[in-house]
Amino acid sequence: MFKIRIFLTIVVLIASAILLVTRMFHFTEVDKKIYKKLIESSQPDKAIQQADHESKQYRETIQKDMWFSGKVSRLHFMLKSKDSELRFFHHDEHTDIIENMHDVICLIQEELYYALPDGREVVKNEDGTLTLRDGNPDDPESLIDAHTTGLEPMQRVRYLESDNATFYYKNNTLIANHVTFSLFNTPGHRIEDISDTERTILMKGVAKSIEFFLGSDNINFHADHLKAELYPQGELL
Repeated sequence: MFKIRIFLTIVVLIASAILLVTRMFHFTEVDKKIYKKLIESSQPDKAIQQADHESKQYRETIQKDMWFSGKVSRLHFMLKSKDSELRFFHHDEHTDIIENMHDVICLIQEELYYALPDGREVVKNEDGTLTLRDGNPDDPESLIDAHTTGLEPMQRVRYLESDNATFYYKNNTLIANHVTFSLFNTPGHRIEDISDTERTILMKGVAKSIEFFLGSDNINFHADHLKAELYPQGELL
């Protein structure tokens, strides 16, 4: 009888062990989903790749206005486009943005100054005084009173037209392609004051591409395959 009890006890233990092992290695659908997530989280490269995606936004009649510091004046950069495509590249927790623009016009103030009725040019100094261009600020005869009769505000502006351009928001860089440009003097101290007729052309040209970097203190640009013609005496438009 004692041997029979021992035998039955052993059988029960073996059966329990088999049931336990079976339950330990049986995967339900919930178990499979949890396992899949754990596998993905253990492969960061794959997880990042799945998180990457791109989105787009189309816009019309675009205008961007930016200001930067000149030697003594705050200068204006205006960028216009007939239409554009904003592209958002989402990567992990970062988003890069570029904008592809078409039929682009760009106006950049290079200098604000004044003109006397006799044609002499007057510039503003760091201390706010006005002197004749190339004059000595310490020479009283070079100083010009701001209320001088006929003293007219003037601006030197770089004008560009491009078939298409791309603006990179991450580093404030604009790359324009197939560019025609000119440099001219015109009345006023605001880009909005520019007239289509009152322009004294100083330079005209074309370029395969022009790259601008828009810094807070200045604008640096590089032209590729540049061809330009200078007008030292100025040409009225």
